[in-house]
Amino acid sequence: MGHTITPAAEELLNVKFKVLDHGFVSLVDYMGGDQRVAEAAWVSTIDEVEAEKRTPAKMRQTIRYMMKHRHTSPFEMVEFLFRCKMPIFVARQWVR
Repeated sequence: MGHTITPAAEELLNVKFKVLDHGFVSLVDYMGGDQRVAEAAWVSTIDEVEAEKRTPAKMRQTIRYMMKHRHTSPFEMVEFLFRCKMPIFVARQWVR
């Protein structure tokens, strides 16, 4: 499967959100989405052919089940890359 496009995340790419007086946070890139999370959950239970037949409703049901029962490892299939600007004293605390 190729790169997953998430319309909500696409709208936020490279938009700077001001933080207090001297900083900002900006989404630079992302990888994955709801489909990727559901595929990670299904990988141990069904084969690829059956996974492609899954509907968006089944995907939502699977994600809700995982959240309810605290199965969090499939959510690690999603990554975000942010650009952050902050005062040096904040950066030092953040890195700690």
